[in-house]
Amino acid sequence: MSLFKRLWNEETAAVVSAEAVMVGSIVVVGATVGLKTASTAVNEELTDVAHAIRSLDQSYHYDGFKTNRAFTASSSFTQRPVADSLRDLCGTADATDVSDDTSAEAKKPQLLEPTPPEEPEEAEAPSA
Repeated sequence: MSLFKRLWNEETAAVVSAEAVMVGSIVVVGATVGLKTASTAVNEELTDVAHAIRSLDQSYHYDGFKTNRAFTASSSFTQRPVADSLRDLCGTADATDVSDDTSAEAKKPQLLEPTPPEEPEEAEAPSA
């Protein structure tokens, strides 16, 4: 029974466990904020890489040739302008992603809002 009384009256471990909980909470909050910041930075960098790859012009033209025994056909491909492709892919009113403005707001595509259908006006009943 004396062992139980000693453990019941001992308070030194309570301070250590409270400090451990406080330090653990600070670590979890710091890790959460750090991971959010890292996630945002990685997302922005990958977006920049995607826009850079999309901005590459992939147009080509190959002239065919003809000999006495064989010939090859010509081939060509002309890439659509980036602004047109972004308008089709993102449903944007204007393709602001291709501008030189590097602000975060300029990089966000402006989505087209659907217009609500007009409600028919109700005819007033003739008064008696």
